Amino acid sequence: MLSLIPKSQAPDQQAFEFCYDRYAAKLWGLILTANLPVEESAIIFTNTFLKACRIRDDQIASNQPGFIQLVHLACSEGLPATVLKLAFQMKSQSDQF
Repeated sequence: MLSLIPKSQAPDQQAFEFCYDRYAAKLWGLILTANLPVEESAIIFTNTFLKACRIRDDQIASNQPGFIQLVHLACSEGLPATVLKLAFQMKSQSDQF
């Protein structure tokens, strides 16, 4: 998670808020595209951010953008891997703007 957060930010609450503010809406939207029950979607979303907060810099592939790292974590929490294709499409579209 720390590589998702600028080094100038203090860890813990500020770091979590930065990451959440930056990625939460986009991740939630992606999770909803999987058409899972809302409760299951909420669990995946919550566990993804909790897990991201616990990851050290040396455990993260630094060559991946932060959002893609969160998507991989979400998949490990139960998001169907088929949603990955949509995540990469979202990433490439956002790079065009």
